[in-house]
Amino acid sequence: MMASYYHVDRVGTRLKQGQILSLNYTGVGTRYQTNRAAFFSCLFPEGLSYHGWNYLLNDNRPKPDADLLGLIEMMAELTRRSFYPERPSRLQSVFCWRTIEDARRFVNEFPVTTSDGTASHRGMIWRVRSEGQAFVADIRCLALGTCWIESLLYLNRYWQQQASESPLWEVLVRPPVLVETMVEAVGGMDDV
Repeated sequence: MMASYYHVDRVGTRLKQGQILSLNYTGVGTRYQTNRAAFFSCLFPEGLSYHGWNYLLNDNRPKPDADLLGLIEMMAELTRRSFYPERPSRLQSVFCWRTIEDARRFVNEFPVTTSDGTASHRGMIWRVRSEGQAFVADIRCLALGTCWIESLLYLNRYWQQQASESPLWEVLVRPPVLVETMVEAVGGMDDV
């Protein structure tokens, strides 16, 4: 059964109506070293979503040693693999929202850091559809605590689908995902 969601494109990937979002990033035939490609193939033989590629394979990320979001993504994946292997990988998912209000909240409350280091509250909100498996969790549980055990506690809460004090429920959708239509541009994203 097809379900409708809202997907936020915060980086201007130029989605198009009718486009199918899938696991396009396999690492095969790329410039990556042989040992990287072999290790990648063992971990993600089906490939990655764009999100997964950006955090796992993108060599052009600014300041990789200061990439806090990348660290959280890796910790989330390792926690999932260790304790919740039945849950979908964030690195192989398309991120969606159940309501347009939640999509707007995401854009406004979770800015993207631009290349010049400023925070950007911009995004294009698209309506998408999928028959894929969906997993709903509170994005606020993807956080670092004051110590590592607290960070692991937060991540376990995420995979257990527990709510924070002020939850914002994201939907991880397993591809393929059909891009239906652009609903609105938030924060001037339409001029990108």
